[in-house]
Amino acid sequence: MSIARGQETRFGGKLDLETSKDLTLEFEAEARADNHFTQFETLLLEGGLAYQINDLFEVKSGYRHSFIPDNFVATGSPDINEDRVTLSFYFEKEFVEDLDIQYRSRYQWAKEIEGGEGDHRQYIRNRLLFDYNLTSIADPYISGEFYYRIDRKYQINQWRIEFGLDIELTDDFDMEVFYRHQRDVNVRIPDTDRIVEINLQYNLNL
Repeated sequence: MSIARGQETRFGGKLDLETSKDLTLEFEAEARADNHFTQFETLLLEGGLAYQINDLFEVKSGYRHSFIPDNFVATGSPDINEDRVTLSFYFEKEFVEDLDIQYRSRYQWAKEIEGGEGDHRQYIRNRLLFDYNLTSIADPYISGEFYYRIDRKYQINQWRIEFGLDIELTDDFDMEVFYRHQRDVNVRIPDTDRIVEINLQYNLNL
């Protein structure tokens, strides 16, 4: 049996503090809702640290806490959890003019909700992203990703495909709009989600 949800809507904001040329502190908040933002699902807060090794490689660490209301029943999806710790490795290169290809490998530890009880899980997430510099202010992109569980079970638990647009509103203020289609696999009650998100980002140099 599987569950096909209606459209999920998300609104978020992100603040980047560049403490040095290579080191950035990141803070993010996001609200999620089902049924065209009429049913509140989750509010999450996240902080992280990013280090740019060189022009090709970057590493990031992050911690997220999610507030899930009592009337929302979580399904065991890798995307719904109470606490999450991540360590990510990025490789990005321009392979042809105006087309960047990025590979991200992420280790994720998560304490998730399943049937009202806490469940600790670990994943390796692999994502491939294609980003095209369409104009000086707008970059469309497409990405594909899957979650591979590495604790008690060794199997893929979720895949997702995403289409989006990064827009530079000002030198320090950006907006991201995307649509994501994702599906659980190898779980007891798999979900299929269709997600629309608008995310604002402000970059602050210290």
